[in-house]
Amino acid sequence: MKSIHLLLGFVLSISTISVLPAQHINQDQLNSINALFSEFKETPAVSYGIVYKNKIYQNTFGRADFYSENTNETFRLGGMTPHFVAYLVLQLEEKNLLNLDDEVSSFLTIDLDLQGIKIIDLLRHTSALPEYWALKSLAGYSAYDPFPSSKAEGIYSKSLEKTGAINSKVFLSGTGPYVLTRVIEKVTGKSIEEFARDNLFIPLKMKDTYFCGLNTPQRQNIISYTKNENNFEPQVVKHYDSGPAGLITTMNDLLVWFQHFEKKGLDVDKKMDKILSLENGMEAKTADGAITFGQQFTHIERGLTKIWDYGHIGGFASSVFRFPEHELSIIILSKNGLTYNGFLGMQISDILLDKQYSSEVQKEVEQQPDFSLSFDRMNSLTGAYFNRENYNYREIRLAGDTLNYHLPEYNLDYIIQPTNEKEFILKTDFGDRQMEWQQDDFVLTIDGVNYTYEKLDIVDSENSGFENIAGDYYNEDFKEIITIARKNDQFVVCDKNGFFPMQPIGNSEFVSQIQKYKFLSITTDENSNALVLKISNSGYKNVPFKKINSAD
Repeated sequence: MKSIHLLLGFVLSISTISVLPAQHINQDQLNSINALFSEFKETPAVSYGIVYKNKIYQNTFGRADFYSENTNETFRLGGMTPHFVAYLVLQLEEKNLLNLDDEVSSFLTIDLDLQGIKIIDLLRHTSALPEYWALKSLAGYSAYDPFPSSKAEGIYSKSLEKTGAINSKVFLSGTGPYVLTRVIEKVTGKSIEEFARDNLFIPLKMKDTYFCGLNTPQRQNIISYTKNENNFEPQVVKHYDSGPAGLITTMNDLLVWFQHFEKKGLDVDKKMDKILSLENGMEAKTADGAITFGQQFTHIERGLTKIWDYGHIGGFASSVFRFPEHELSIIILSKNGLTYNGFLGMQISDILLDKQYSSEVQKEVEQQPDFSLSFDRMNSLTGAYFNRENYNYREIRLAGDTLNYHLPEYNLDYIIQPTNEKEFILKTDFGDRQMEWQQDDFVLTIDGVNYTYEKLDIVDSENSGFENIAGDYYNEDFKEIITIARKNDQFVVCDKNGFFPMQPIGNSEFVSQIQKYKFLSITTDENSNALVLKISNSGYKNVPFKKINSAD
């Protein structure tokens, strides 16, 4: 078997037919880029690919015994898959086989509450349908489990509450690509693998790229790794979520794709980078940026237009960062258990766009505020906060003379920097965010989108008055039982994956740090006996579990 290490310091190049511009990546820059990957010499494969001024550069790092002689490693794209689903939809639009303003119900009769939902709503993530991955998890499926369409459709029943009104908010969801995949198959009469193969992958000679559906035999075992202490455990990912996350590809094929895509030769290519608009004319914005037709995100990065995307599933991670004005695309693929590898792509952009970035960085430094709060004022801001739109629980903590923004589910802390008594800058790995306190609550602004967090009066679980809520709860649609119990003087919610602490936040309301059970509310009778447990998170709302027996 062949090993590709950092110390070899070579770059694999793919020749191109077109005449290359004079400007390209020099050896010093390549050495600096390769040095970024020094920590991955003893892990499973991590690869980068760059399209710069129409020239291709790539390299792979890792230990030989984790992969075969074929250095063109196979990866699952995970959350970057919808980019290709969207391209197929726009192809059908160009051929007049559908219109983006068509209602989805005109194509599908599956057991979904599709009334009033248009194809464009699925692209801009405003359908308000319960979220695909969240429902899959609630139904007891892991990332490694097959999730057949028949089961998914059964879960997407009309009895499930929508997360809001159609077009009332933008919420990133695997539901869009799941339903769009079904539309593509209905319109074309082919599986998405067949249609994509004939209309996209074969024409571009992307020979190792395909959608993996329930009835699609895998061409080989697609293996990734998860890290267990100091060991890497192999994982064969056998899920078949073709539209939301099931694209199989290689770095070579992705380089072919983005080299083609950056040329913008076709009308479909040009449309992919356009920003989606809501019905009120505003841009479809998320915390990651404005959404493009191509299901990527765009915003201004230190004065430069950046279009990016990312995904992870089952030990695989993928990301792409594109700077169209500078003819630059950076791809990172890994199968070593990283859940996010985008930091490597941005570090590469720092090396290649240093001169373009430098003046903007200096402006940011000059604009940094210099303001101090009194200890009493900082202390008054500490506590627990909750966002009822996305069901996020956050804590503001004081460490010495510094305010920290704590994310319990990730055990992460970010510094909060004051600019005056009410306004602050939250310093995160993804850029600065604006925070403003409005009396006891704060508003967090991410790329123009406001999220309100209300301050909570935490209830002591010992005196919460919920002694009669313990017991088993059952949901007929999901065929799942969950249990509420007392453990070590606190309430926990239990399922087959373990038990998870619940924090009382008010009258009959709880939050937890696990995504599956972000927010729980309990309906009781006049004797405080629990009747119905409703579970919500950002992907579903008020899913009811009826009490079937009490704890002994």
